[in-house]
Amino acid sequence: MFAFRRDAHPLNLAGASDLLPSVQDHADTNVATAMSSLRQSLRAAAVAAPESMPALVKDTVLLTKLLRNPVDNPSEHKYRTVKLTNPHVARILAHVGVRDLLEACGFESDSTVFHLAEPSAPLLKQVVNEVESVQHMVQELSWLHATSTKLPSPTLAWEADDAATILVGACITALSGVTGERF
Repeated sequence: MFAFRRDAHPLNLAGASDLLPSVQDHADTNVATAMSSLRQSLRAAAVAAPESMPALVKDTVLLTKLLRNPVDNPSEHKYRTVKLTNPHVARILAHVGVRDLLEACGFESDSTVFHLAEPSAPLLKQVVNEVESVQHMVQELSWLHATSTKLPSPTLAWEADDAATILVGACITALSGVTGERF
């Protein structure tokens, strides 16, 4: 974004860099656009096929790992190269926004790999946090879907004595994976 400073005189070049859009602003815009596409893509996939939600969560976990590894191990070259021939990587790249997100983070692609020449730790950490929020969204959708199938129909009247027990039981079951009739 362009900024106008009141104390900047037209002939005073001190602070002139504040008047020009920065490379970081451009990267932030690309990241925001890619994250928006990814979020919408995963939400649409989760809603369209609820049974695919566990795979979507795995995909976001893998994407987080791909973005976090260069930050955690900056001197390790292997963590800055992503092989496109890997079937797990190919699966996450199939989601709209992932390829753009990797490129916005500095990954460059050729026909077989994505390579990160110079990792930007602050940018990658920001993107990891954003991808984790998308992962949480998919997990919440999965939980809501699982819970909604276990609750009584809203059109049927609940008995006042059992309503709370049924709701709490369904929530505990969904969170813990415990199966059982009642708690």
